[in-house]
Amino acid sequence: MISRTKVTYLALLFVAIWTVLLILSGESVSVQWLRLLPTLSTISFIIIYIFNKWIWKIPFLYPYIISTPNLQGTWKGYIKSSWANPDTDETIPQIEAYLAITQTFSSIQARLMTTESSSDLIIGKLYQNTQEMSVISIVGIYHNTSKILRRESNPMHYGSIIIQVQGNSDFTLEGEYWTDRFTKGEIQFTDRKKELFYDFKRAQQAF
Repeated sequence: MISRTKVTYLALLFVAIWTVLLILSGESVSVQWLRLLPTLSTISFIIIYIFNKWIWKIPFLYPYIISTPNLQGTWKGYIKSSWANPDTDETIPQIEAYLAITQTFSSIQARLMTTESSSDLIIGKLYQNTQEMSVISIVGIYHNTSKILRRESNPMHYGSIIIQVQGNSDFTLEGEYWTDRFTKGEIQFTDRKKELFYDFKRAQQAF
């Protein structure tokens, strides 16, 4: 979200440009106009805040006016991991997972939940391919924390993730991840609820 200070600078720049244009056109300019700068800054901040929080999510704006897809909600899917049991060298079956995405026009946060752990984005953003504008992905770095009784076999770790957004309205999410434990995997989410759930049991019950 753009800061109040930046909005003030933008408002000041707008006033300066408008003043120059008036002078060039022969109109009289009054210094008293600068008294309106705080009001203009406040109005600009409110408009930007409302747009960033709500307006951009209006359905008919995407993708014709707004190129950012609205992915907010809780998603149901699965994870397929390359992790193998050190005792048997066998990989594990796919894992049921839920992904809670909180989003504004300028930011995105996500929490991935399984029965044993949860992962939170430390840094995340929507990335749009400059060569193929229709290709949009969530990219980020996350921190995984297991439930306390599972931490011996599944210690806390960090990883990177990229999730590609599929479709134009009925979205699905497909992606890959890599961890600092030298494991990797695939993820897919197809079903979504508008409500946000931040723990596995509540998300599971919602579906």
